[in-house]
Amino acid sequence: MTNIASPRRTPLALDFLYYAAAIAFLGYMLFYYWTGLGGPTLLAMTMIPVTFALFTLQALRNNELYPKLPAAANYLIAAAYCLFSLYCAWYMNTNYIALGEERAHVVGHDWGALVTQCAALFRPDLFRAVVLLSVPFMPRAGGAIQLAILPGSWTGCMSDAT
Repeated sequence: MTNIASPRRTPLALDFLYYAAAIAFLGYMLFYYWTGLGGPTLLAMTMIPVTFALFTLQALRNNELYPKLPAAANYLIAAAYCLFSLYCAWYMNTNYIALGEERAHVVGHDWGALVTQCAALFRPDLFRAVVLLSVPFMPRAGGAIQLAILPGSWTGCMSDAT
């Protein structure tokens, strides 16, 4: 007869915390998409710490946080990570709202530079400054480049002949 170890069952309270945080995350994202309050900077400053807390809770549920440590140590470390993440989200959110800033400085690197450029082209009202680093090489199509800087500004075509 073989002895097959059953997988470790996660505590119900841990599952509840994980799902409550995930639902709160989804609720905040839907609220942002419906209202657009705060702009992309506030969204990033608030949601990055919450995402880290979700990542920590998921790793704790799967016993992957620090597998060589005892369960009690994992719970204490996860609690410290989550509390610090939530404090960071609260602190950045309240200070950002106190400043009243709704436009962002954005930096794009490598393929992210293309996404950053497109975002700045389509929504120039949201970005105060755009920095593009290590932009991937894109060959010119047919010897001409269409330049569409910003809506309402100069648009022209640059050719090899000029």
